[in-house]
Amino acid sequence: MVSRPPEGGYLWKFNHGSVDVFVQLTGTTDEDTLTVWSALLHLPATDESKLNRQLLEMNCSSTLEARFGIIKNEVVVLATHALAEISPDEVSRLVTVVATVADDNDEDLQSTFGLVS
Repeated sequence: MVSRPPEGGYLWKFNHGSVDVFVQLTGTTDEDTLTVWSALLHLPATDESKLNRQLLEMNCSSTLEARFGIIKNEVVVLATHALAEISPDEVSRLVTVVATVADDNDEDLQSTFGLVS
């Protein structure tokens, strides 16, 4: 466990390949959520129009239950699931999907879009 955020819940961090992956549990009731994310690229980026198009296309074709987004000027891959009726297999799958999508795409995104001229 990395920390217990002031707003409650739990936050873990681990490394998978070349990325750091975060797992946050907002609490333990059915109304709480599990969120898994990994930051891939700092913004601003070069050719953000092309980057945005590529991320949207990847959202439709290769992210499974995860999706690309932007949090605090970073491109992230993330997945969220309510705790109601979630199984250990679903938790494992969300963590695996986010970690794999992030590790498979971070270096390419950074080399293509990572330097602002």
